[in-house]
Formats: sequence, C-alpha cells, structure tokens
Amino acid sequence: MLQKTKELTTPNEKGFMMLKNFNANDTIAKEMEGLTTVFEKIKMPSGDTTVFQMPSENPEEPKIAKEF
Repeated sequence: MLQKTKELTTPNEKGFMMLKNFNANDTIAKEMEGLTTVFEKIKMPSGDTTVFQMPSENPEEPKIAKEF
C-alpha cells in the first residue's frame, strides 16, 4: 500500500524572488539617517531661450549658463 505523507517545504527562491519582501523605503531611510539633503532649483530654458538660470549667492541675480 502507498502511504501518503505531507511534507512542508520552503521554495528555493532565486533571482528577483529573493527581493519580494525587501522594503526599499526602510533601507534608504536607514542609510540617509542623519543626513540632510537640499536640492537647488534650476530654471529650464523655455520658448526661444537657450540658457539655464541657476541659484547664486544673490537671489536677485541668478547665474546664467548655457550648460551645466
């Protein structure tokens, strides 16, 4: 007679399946802990202009550049 048994097995996860429970938000938050980030705004050219306006020490006079 055949005896039926139920076995509990864990799947062999490879490749991208290893990352299915990975929480990128928590990992990035831990890496960035204690750091401060500041992104300055660069005004993009529009219309017929071909220059970028970048922040400078004097906010009334932005630095003008064709490339950055």
